[in-house]
Amino acid sequence: MDLAANSHFPGQARIEFTAPHPDARPDTSEDREEVTETMRAEVAKAIAQDLPATSENDTQGLRIAHLEALHAAP
Repeated sequence: MDLAANSHFPGQARIEFTAPHPDARPDTSEDREEVTETMRAEVAKAIAQDLPATSENDTQGLRIAHLEALHAAP
């Protein structure tokens, strides 16, 4: 799964992922639970790495949050 979109505001955070191919969307509750467990495991692995979080402002003044080389987003 690839990151499609995200937002982070006080009191909320959202991350959207794209499926590896269009037919890979989970159709049943069991499929959704399997995907959820896979994502939880990946998040736990990233947290365990204790990656440094930094930020900077781009030329338009937007803050760009970085999790080392893992991800960067305005």
